[in-house]
Amino acid sequence: MGTLHLVRHGQASFGADNYDALSDIGVVQSTLLGQWIAQTHQTVTRVVIGPAQRHRQTAHACLQAAGLHNTPMHVEQGFNEFNHEEILIRYEPQWENRAQFRQMLAASGNPKRTFQRLFSQAVARWTSGQFDDEYSETWRAFQQRCCTALQGLTHTAGEAVWVFTSAGAISAAVQGTTGIPDDRIFDVNWTLLNTGVSQWLYQSDRLSLSMLNTCGHLQSQRRQDLFTYR
Repeated sequence: MGTLHLVRHGQASFGADNYDALSDIGVVQSTLLGQWIAQTHQTVTRVVIGPAQRHRQTAHACLQAAGLHNTPMHVEQGFNEFNHEEILIRYEPQWENRAQFRQMLAASGNPKRTFQRLFSQAVARWTSGQFDDEYSETWRAFQQRCCTALQGLTHTAGEAVWVFTSAGAISAAVQGTTGIPDDRIFDVNWTLLNTGVSQWLYQSDRLSLSMLNTCGHLQSQRRQDLFTYR
């Protein structure tokens, strides 16, 4: 039996010009995960990353801390995140002006909470299936490509594969193996911690979710600022 570990990237740079780069906290989270892998003697036979900068940076910091810096990283496009900017703009076209969008968030008094509320509404529109012709990738197409990418890792028996990706891809994989309905799957998505680890067991083509969003590497630090969701 093999194992697939899907790791959500470390905290990205919310509100910065380059969201895709890890924040300082994101680097710490990724380093702690690598230390935990080494301390608990986790097996790592293969590393797969999504194509985003934050995926690569998380994997690099983690593997360095785990003493696995020579481990090759294979990029798999199927583990890329959905286009959150497009989803926001289709919900509210005026937000294509980034400066205006940032000003609106800043004026709200709680930018992260306001963003979460608006993003939840935008995602609900996307996943409803009622406006599929407006998106470059529908929710159903996104879910299918993520599940196909996950299934593609099961072709070699007995491996311990670690995948560094995003919350959307992990949620899609969870839905594909548990059957959670479309209108509830983002209830899972919003709870996924940065560098949280979810595990699947596989044998032949059969996949079973065995752990979701584990974070022992963060809990051991007793630092509340390490528990981030964006």
